[in-house]
Amino acid sequence: VLPRQPLGASASHGGGPAAAIDELRGELQGWFDMSPLGQVVFDEGGNVLRHNAALVQMLGPQPGQLRDTAPDFRLLLGWPAELPAVLATRTQDGWLANAAGEPLRVRVRVRGVPANGGSRVAGGAATRWIAMLEDRHLEDERDIARVEIQALMGTSGIGVATWDAARGWVGSVQRGARPGGPDGIAADDGQRQGSLMAV
Repeated sequence: VLPRQPLGASASHGGGPAAAIDELRGELQGWFDMSPLGQVVFDEGGNVLRHNAALVQMLGPQPGQLRDTAPDFRLLLGWPAELPAVLATRTQDGWLANAAGEPLRVRVRVRGVPANGGSRVAGGAATRWIAMLEDRHLEDERDIARVEIQALMGTSGIGVATWDAARGWVGSVQRGARPGGPDGIAADDGQRQGSLMAV
């Protein structure tokens, strides 16, 4: 956790320890609210202590008890039987229904944290867990596009190649040799970037 004030500043400046705690709580709440990742804090009993607006935007309004959430959500969190120990992080990828009811691939990271200096053993009275949910649909779209491009290059009836300034010709497919070019692709000046298609 970042210090509340510059290093070396007086600890009593600004109203003492109680004011310092309130200020730190305000800063943490600000970071929590501003995070682009969905976040939820809960205890071993499944009580949802807080969640941020990003989670609501991602999955819709959430109940105050994990037992009332979707089974897939509980499974990805690991609640109640597979929660990580305090200071350990558990990462899971899976699918959830988004706020519109459509399937959404997410990556969920769950970490156990002791509250108020409490037990450092998972399941202790003061133990809480914070979960961060990352929307992975953009990565899915990128991977699908890559597969589609490779399939197009592999089945095209014409020669296809891509010029990369750092690697030269990559991903080329030969459909009949043409003199003067790499892998049977028509000659080029070697400077142009992008894709070259030669009949």
